[in-house]
Amino acid sequence: MLTYVIIPDTYNIKTHQKLLGLLNFFTTLAMAVAPIIGGYTTLLFGWRGNFYLLLFLGILCYVLGYFFLPTGVKNNDVSVNLIEYAKVLKNKKAMLYVFTICSFAIGYWTFIAISPLLYVNDLGVKLEHCGEWRFLLWR
Repeated sequence: MLTYVIIPDTYNIKTHQKLLGLLNFFTTLAMAVAPIIGGYTTLLFGWRGNFYLLLFLGILCYVLGYFFLPTGVKNNDVSVNLIEYAKVLKNKKAMLYVFTICSFAIGYWTFIAISPLLYVNDLGVKLEHCGEWRFLLWR
């Protein structure tokens, strides 16, 4: 999420538009490929394998961010603490926006969460074939 803030803050308008387009492409690609990788990780390493994979990726992101993110000038006018979050949580308009976005997305989140169960139970697809490209393309 911070990438969407860091890119416009760091680069000029032409470069940051190009980078935001690439970021959207890779984000969409990751959403398409993640269930396949997660399925094969579960098959090979069990359900705990996904947690270890996410731990590894989180540590990798931290290390890459530490070494490659540009350092900036600290803005003393901005403070991030729980009191600042409380102001946002008390704001009715902000909570209405959050509720609206979550309401639109909850159906998609629910489908993504239970889709493996639907494929395995209702369609009779074996777990080994859930993540295959040929299944996803309905060949």
